[in-house]
Amino acid sequence: MVIDRSFPDREISLTVSMSDDVVTVEMVLSNPTDVPIIGRFLPDVELRESLSMLAETFVDQ
Repeated sequence: MVIDRSFPDREISLTVSMSDDVVTVEMVLSNPTDVPIIGRFLPDVELRESLSMLAETFVDQ
């Protein structure tokens, strides 16, 4: 998967769900805080993004 190659040392969760005619994709990326000296005192950062779109079907005529 492209995401795994883009962030090889990060924990990534990708969820795809469909409800009626709407498709939702949610991605969660866990990014460790690795700032020298103070990084061990700060929690890891969790980044979330969600996208919903209308699922369209095409009829071949």
